[in-house]
Amino acid sequence: VRTTTGAGLRAFLDDWAVRHVQQAEGGYFTNARVLFLSGLLNYRMAAVLGELTRNLRFADPATLDGLPLVLRSLRALEAYAAVPVPGRRSRLSRGLADGRPPRLAWSRAAIRRAMAWAHFVVGTGREVEQYSAEELRRKVVISSSITDDQLARLGEKGVYVVIDRTPMLLDRVVGLNVIDAMILAALDKGPQEVQDDDYLHALGGLDLSPRMLYPTGRFRRINRFAFVIHPLQSDVRCW
Repeated sequence: VRTTTGAGLRAFLDDWAVRHVQQAEGGYFTNARVLFLSGLLNYRMAAVLGELTRNLRFADPATLDGLPLVLRSLRALEAYAAVPVPGRRSRLSRGLADGRPPRLAWSRAAIRRAMAWAHFVVGTGREVEQYSAEELRRKVVISSSITDDQLARLGEKGVYVVIDRTPMLLDRVVGLNVIDAMILAALDKGPQEVQDDDYLHALGGLDLSPRMLYPTGRFRRINRFAFVIHPLQSDVRCW
């Protein structure tokens, strides 16, 4: 019997999904503005995205500690994680379970400002759909194991694209813990024994890719503009 939370497979898929979409969609994450509802739960994805953009924000202090603060760099997240705070681990587990945004008005305001700034929002389906249409309109959501019902609700709130990092291995959506348990059983290894090469070996023969889902039924891509003022010219050009 193999028991797993799916954390090992999640870390592998986080790396793989970002690199796959970045290449397949032609620089999709380059200079993107990305808000993590929980950077602690998605650290490996944050580290990979940090190679492609410096525009990362982490809402952990607001969602976990009720502070009106959103971290503005991966280094700040690492410093935050290094400070031992009593009860943070249990709050992290509860937040993952219920997906509720912070109740305190000032913490919600901090996240609302970060949402307005972001192009991409990273979180579980349950976490993300707790936010309003005003906050989610025109966003790209990065999540995992998104069901058809969740996709429809996100579409009603104006979400343009959902990137589901969990490939569709079965006829229906299942959690990463289930898929990870199947892989561990096939490899006859425990969670601590499995390396990335093992996942590559187990999944490499399958034609897998992250699911690019369009809640409105239409292809959407967030267009980002760069304004450049030439030092010897007074005109402004837009690409």
